[in-house]
Amino acid sequence: MLIVCLLAAGTAAVFALTDWPADEAEKAQPTVTQQPTTLPQPTAAERLAETERPDETNAAENLFAQMPEYFCFSSGAGGWSTELNLSEDGTFTGFYHDADMGDGDPEKCPNGTVHFCQFSGSFTEPVKIDDYTWSVHVQSLEYAEEGTESYGDGRRYITSIPYGLEHADEVLIYLPGHPTADIPEEVLFWLTSATYWADRPETLPFYALNNVSEQMGFFSEAE
Repeated sequence: MLIVCLLAAGTAAVFALTDWPADEAEKAQPTVTQQPTTLPQPTAAERLAETERPDETNAAENLFAQMPEYFCFSSGAGGWSTELNLSEDGTFTGFYHDADMGDGDPEKCPNGTVHFCQFSGSFTEPVKIDDYTWSVHVQSLEYAEEGTESYGDGRRYITSIPYGLEHADEVLIYLPGHPTADIPEEVLFWLTSATYWADRPETLPFYALNNVSEQMGFFSEAE
């Protein structure tokens, strides 16, 4: 297995050359960060300041736990989507697929072609911007090298990028109740197309993620 690691603009991407789904893809190993075994103890003044700190610190620590696990990036049309599953510690896994049944070969892949990407990663600790917006950064992102082909079930499978998260650095988290007038139109396009809003609501009825560099929006189910 060939591993390629790229570091740029604070974002780590690890690409693993795998065969999927003919053979179950080997999962990439997470990056291990050595933690100190002994931490300095806070002074009395620091402990007092901690007790007087507003609930914002706890809110940041608990934000991922309050958020839904499932997010989706899609236009609502065509046979493609990117699904992201978020954990309480800010790590995530996901899967992108785009099926084209018309792109096939009668002998090798009569059932068409599927572009796909299995990925995993983690977000940094959330930072509050306002009552309905938090900011995180993509701390790590791992997925298979793009362009690798395999065959199975009469289909050709081609590894791809995690559509919706490419070039991701800062990601804004929009909470339910966020005024839609304050969300970029490019992001609202994705949220509106995928959720089939007849009339755009004044506030978001769900959590949403905005990949700032590409202005691509992931949505969760309505609260």
